[in-house]
Amino acid sequence: MASRRPSLVDEVRDDILGLMSAGTLKVGDQLPNEQEMCERWNVSRATIREAYRSLIAAGFLHAKRGSGTFVLRSPNQRSLDTSLSYMAMIADAGHTPGIRLIRREERAATTGEAERLKLPHDSRLLVVDRIHTADDHPVIFSRDRLPSELVSPTAFADMTGSLFSMMETVGYEPRSARARLTPVRTDEVLSQLLAVPEGAPLLHIDEIDYDTDGRAVLYSEEWHVGDVFPLWLNRRVTLHNDPY
Repeated sequence: MASRRPSLVDEVRDDILGLMSAGTLKVGDQLPNEQEMCERWNVSRATIREAYRSLIAAGFLHAKRGSGTFVLRSPNQRSLDTSLSYMAMIADAGHTPGIRLIRREERAATTGEAERLKLPHDSRLLVVDRIHTADDHPVIFSRDRLPSELVSPTAFADMTGSLFSMMETVGYEPRSARARLTPVRTDEVLSQLLAVPEGAPLLHIDEIDYDTDGRAVLYSEEWHVGDVFPLWLNRRVTLHNDPY
């Protein structure tokens, strides 16, 4: 299946992120006005506005009424409200990233897994257990579950790379996610996998990723050791008619 062609909004958004990553646009800088941006990319104002809205929602830009749009955060500052490349996060923190494949198997989905992915109960999954490392030290244990019907033997041959990149090659690009974060204690199994004492604190992230059509395409669980890199969470304030 062919990959989805990026839209004009995607292209403008990615170009702006590229300027921010390269340092051409720095935190606090004001972006050019809409007319200049339209001429630069040869697109409509609606396209520019949608790209801006996407970047504002992701916490990269901030719009000040009557003043303009400003850079709020660099893409090099990784955030929990964006899809994460843990290898990039580890590298940004000054460490050498790596991935160890622990297990890969195709099996029947459990009742809970089928419900989370909104699949028939007789569905099959590709289940992948991996450890992300920083300078060869374990920092994240992940368990990823993909519907078998999405898996291409060629695209998914090497499980030491980005799952998102593999999914893009078969046309199922994750575009949004819903995650639950829970502090947990290390049990005996996680202690051995992550080389930390039993009872040590970990951050557990339970996440469902959705494609552009809103279809659940990936169910992930991750257990994070918390002393290698920070995870940022951007929060937006919604004002209500509240006297307090």
